[in-house]
Amino acid sequence: MDSKRIEQLRDQYRRRSEAAYQSYQDSGVSRYLATHTRAEDIADALQIALDSVSEHNKLIDLRALVADLAIEARQLIQTGDAVDIRTFLKRVECEAYVRDIIRRK
Repeated sequence: MDSKRIEQLRDQYRRRSEAAYQSYQDSGVSRYLATHTRAEDIADALQIALDSVSEHNKLIDLRALVADLAIEARQLIQTGDAVDIRTFLKRVECEAYVRDIIRRK
C-alpha cells in the first residue's frame, strides 16, 4: 500500500471519527462513542504508519550517504592530501547540517 492510499484511509477514518463523535454529542448513544474511539485509533495508527515510511526513507538516504562518505574517506586515506581531507571534512559537516544532525555554530 502506498503513502497516498494510507493518507486517504487516514482521512476517511478521521471523518468517520468526527461524525461518530458528533452523533454521540447529539444523541448520547454510547455506540457512537465506541465508533468514534475505534475510528480515531485506526486513524492514529495510519498516521504512525505514514510517519514510519518517512523515517524509513530518511534512514535509507542516510545509509547511502554514509557509504559514499566511507568510500571517499578510504580514497583520501590512500592519497593523504591535506587539502582534499579538509574539503572532505567540510562536506561531512555540510551533509550533517542539511540533514539536521548538527546545528551551525
